[in-house]
Amino acid sequence: MLLKRNTNPAELRISYDYGSSFETLDIPPFYSYSVAGWNIGEFITQNHSNNLSSYYLTHSLDFNQTFDTVFISDLGYFNMAAGADEGELYTYYKSYDTVNYYTMSYALYFSPDYGRNNRMVMTIDSLIIGDVYVFDFWEFVADNEPGVFYSIKKESSIVYANSGKTWIDYYRDYGETLVTTYFHHFRPDWYSQHTPVMDCEVASFDEHRVTLRWTEPELRSEEDLVGYQVYRGETLVSEELITETEYTDLYSGSGRLKYHVLAIYSDGTTSKSYNIAYCEKTESVLDEDLEAAITLSPNPTSGLVRIEGATVAEVKVYNALGQLVKTAQNTNQIDMGLLHEGFYLLRITATDGRVHVGKVTVGK
Repeated sequence: MLLKRNTNPAELRISYDYGSSFETLDIPPFYSYSVAGWNIGEFITQNHSNNLSSYYLTHSLDFNQTFDTVFISDLGYFNMAAGADEGELYTYYKSYDTVNYYTMSYALYFSPDYGRNNRMVMTIDSLIIGDVYVFDFWEFVADNEPGVFYSIKKESSIVYANSGKTWIDYYRDYGETLVTTYFHHFRPDWYSQHTPVMDCEVASFDEHRVTLRWTEPELRSEEDLVGYQVYRGETLVSEELITETEYTDLYSGSGRLKYHVLAIYSDGTTSKSYNIAYCEKTESVLDEDLEAAITLSPNPTSGLVRIEGATVAEVKVYNALGQLVKTAQNTNQIDMGLLHEGFYLLRITATDGRVHVGKVTVGK
C-alpha cells in the first residue's frame, strides 16, 4: 500500500498495487509528521502543544480523522519508527553535548504499546574529538523481523565532498545482541585510510582506576600499525604510545565516563574506534565492599535478582560495554531474564542516598 498527498487539489490518494494505480480517498489530507502503522489507515503522529510545552503522539485507525493521545514527551522533539509487530514503536532524541553545535548524541527508546510505556535501548555518542572540519549524524532503521534494527553512524567532511565514514551496527533481541558491524570509508584518502579498533570495552573498574581492553585491528598487507592512544571524553589520557591492547586509566573521580581508542599508523594517520566504552563510577561502596552492604541473589541468574540490605530507590543495569540496558524504581528486585548472557553492573541507589555498584552474571 502507498499513500500519496496531492496539494492541488488537496487530496489523499491510495494505491494497493505498489503505485501502479491510485484512487482518491473521501477524506481531507493531513500534513503532520506521521509514521504508518500496521493496518490500512493506521498512523502514529507527532504533534506539539504550546500549553504543555511538549511534543506528544496520537494514534489513529482512520487516516488521522480521529485519534487518541498515547504519549507525551518530556525530552523534547523526537523522531520515530514503527517496529515489526503491531504496537511496537521506537523513538529517538538528539542533543548537543558540547559547545560544538555539530557534535550530536542520541537516546533510543522502545515501546511495545504505541508509546504508552517506554524503555531506553541505548545511547549513541559522537566520536568527533575537536575536529572543526567534520560533522556526524545518526540514523535508525527498523527491520521487518521483531527485535531487529540497524544503527547507522556517519561521519562526513565539511571540506571534502563525498568524504567520510559509515558504521552500520546490526542488532537483534531489541538491542540486547550486537550481531555484527559494517564499516566503510568514502574516499579513504581523506582523513584516514586505515582499519579502526572495533571492540573497545571496559574490562574492569574500581574507585581508583578503569581498565580498557580491545582487539588488534585485522590489518591489510599495506598497513603498518605502530600503537594506540586512549581518550577519556576529549582528553588524551595515555601519555605515551601504547603497544598493548589493554590500558588502565588511573582516575579517582566519579560520574559517567566514556573512552575510545585511536589506532596510530606509520604514515602518521589515525583511525578512531567505531564505538565508545562507558563506565559509571561512584565514590560509594563498590564490588569488593558490596558483600558487607547488600546482597544480590541469585547470582548467576536467569530471571529475577533480589536486592537485600537496603531500601532501593532506583536500579540501573549496564552491560559490559557500559550501555544502560534497564532501569527500575522503588523495587528491591529486577527482572534480568530477557537480557543477553554475560555480566552486568547494577548501580543501586538507596532511599538514604547511598550508592552501591555490584556485578551480576546472567546465564540461561
